[in-house]
Amino acid sequence: MESYVGTNVIDFAANHGMFRNPDYRFEVSSRKIVPAADAIDYLKIYYPYLDIDQIDSVFGNAVYPSRFYGGRSYNLEHSLTDHQIETLNNHGKGVSFTLTGHHFDEEVFLANRHFLKRFHRPGNAIVCTNDELAKRIRQEFPDYLLKASLIKHLNTLEKVERALSIYDRVVIPMDKNDDDAFLESLPEKHRIVLFANANCAYNCPARTCYAAISQTHWGKDYSKSCSKAWMPRPDVGHTFFDVDKLAAMGFHHFKVVPSNSGDPDRFLRNRAAKVAVNSVLPEPRPAATIHSFPKCGRTWLRTLLANYFNRHFSLHVQVDMQSLFTIIPNAHAGLKGCEHYQFGHISDMPLLLASHAVNTQCNEGDILLLRSIPDVVVSDYFQQQKLGAFDGDMDAFIDAEKGSLQRYCRYLNRRTEDGGWRRRYLLSYEGLHGDTAGELKRLLAHLNLYADDADVQAAVADSSFEKMRQAEKVAGHAGMPKTVGNPEMMKVRKGKVGGYADYLSEAQIERMKGIAQKLLSDEAKAMLAECRLSVAWSLDREVVEPSAW
Repeated sequence: MESYVGTNVIDFAANHGMFRNPDYRFEVSSRKIVPAADAIDYLKIYYPYLDIDQIDSVFGNAVYPSRFYGGRSYNLEHSLTDHQIETLNNHGKGVSFTLTGHHFDEEVFLANRHFLKRFHRPGNAIVCTNDELAKRIRQEFPDYLLKASLIKHLNTLEKVERALSIYDRVVIPMDKNDDDAFLESLPEKHRIVLFANANCAYNCPARTCYAAISQTHWGKDYSKSCSKAWMPRPDVGHTFFDVDKLAAMGFHHFKVVPSNSGDPDRFLRNRAAKVAVNSVLPEPRPAATIHSFPKCGRTWLRTLLANYFNRHFSLHVQVDMQSLFTIIPNAHAGLKGCEHYQFGHISDMPLLLASHAVNTQCNEGDILLLRSIPDVVVSDYFQQQKLGAFDGDMDAFIDAEKGSLQRYCRYLNRRTEDGGWRRRYLLSYEGLHGDTAGELKRLLAHLNLYADDADVQAAVADSSFEKMRQAEKVAGHAGMPKTVGNPEMMKVRKGKVGGYADYLSEAQIERMKGIAQKLLSDEAKAMLAECRLSVAWSLDREVVEPSAW
């Protein structure tokens, strides 16, 4: 097999000093950053072989979930926050937003205007693959530096010259770093960006992942991503190039990507854990909060609402379990928190928050989402196993004080202790399952929103169990470990009413009944009854059909 470890590759351990030349300017990837991390700490931890003053810019995606992103899948946990972008700009570092997807659409561009305007300033840049997008940005946002992406595969002089007529700078594929004749032939080398190091893309013969990532961001059929399965090649690891030789040819602008080592990640997260997280609520003030105990169907309700908002307010984003939290965030700060809300500029769209915390204030008009107790227990059992928080069997989980049976009962008691639940909007997973469109319409009316029939039906279809499950397989779930090979460990696990009977014995059900009857207050039982939820569970249950509600 052809080797891509060419003549311009160096032994980095023996030659890392060459990277400290102050004449060399670097732009570095943000792909390993985490929300609470200080942006300058990130640069020092992941790129210790560079002087901080050599770094002109950082490239990656922002928290805003643009369909135009490419190169890497949108991942909320590794997106640059508004605060991190501000920190970089205040330290004289530009941010290059990687809008490197293959597709362009005028309506999507118009929806992205607010995002593009927010960071439009000299020093920041846009990296593009699609020339039409680049031209529209040049027309409306001229202060952005425009860069032609690696994904354009500018591997001939003709391609480079054409790109230079559109872009301020162009990025050359890293495999061309070993083609001295090609590099020497390039004009305007001060406008050329070369990779100073590389990972798997260096010797990849296909780079099919880039097209696949664009497809997922646009909701298109998912094609094969990584080509390793059918085009095997050696693992070249984290490769560095001879920047002194490249500089002697006239190149002084370089891109750098981080290694895949876990050591910097652990160190960065430890540093970030010591940083106080901003918990200031965004504007506008929230219209309502969705209160629920874990595993009551909040992700589904969020997805339904997000898909409706996406269509009704023309957000033009791909709704999945990464972008979801930028549309309906958590009521507290953190990865999925309210500080990352991205659509406050749309005045007619209400800000909804979500909370599992029993101490979150429950105001009049807030939404209480409930679910049958045994279904919650079974679903949470698998969730806790996935997170490594519980390694016992179901019997132990039922009896455990910290198991979800006792915790859910205590949660219901707290939510009903002042009688205020009668002034909240009650919604059950079972009711939502039985008449999804009807329940969504009623909830929208409660929020004083017009329920467009076509948008409601589309939101229901877009939020089907099958589509949510596929979205989780492709995009994952923000901040959660990836699930490989075990569907029981997925966030979207069953999508079934009464599924507990598939996992619990009659004896376990009877024991749960006894515990619940003893722990639940009369008010909690009354609230459950209001939602047609009882504690008279049976192994001989049937899935509830819409006509039964």
